[in-house]
Amino acid sequence: MTFVMYEKMKKKKKNNNNNNKKKEEQEREQEEQEEEGKEQEEEEEKEGKEQEEEEGKEQEEEEEKLQQQQQQQQITKKHQLRGRTRRKINRK
Repeated sequence: MTFVMYEKMKKKKKNNNNNNKKKEEQEREQEEQEEEGKEQEEEEEKEGKEQEEEEGKEQEEEEEKLQQQQQQQQITKKHQLRGRTRRKINRK
């Protein structure tokens, strides 16, 4: 083997090693990006669920308030009606 052939082989081997390192680095970066994407999706799902739960709780609270208001209105109507009938009875 001549010196020139040896140098060519050495250079080729070095290039192959560099190419392999670049490929490995690209693969690692791609895997990291995929993992970050998955983590971000999971966080978004969690936030979405939490937001839905909060909205559900708020809606339930509003419904309870509405029911309480309606009950209070019914009670006041009953009291008013009782007062009217008592006044009518007293007038007679």
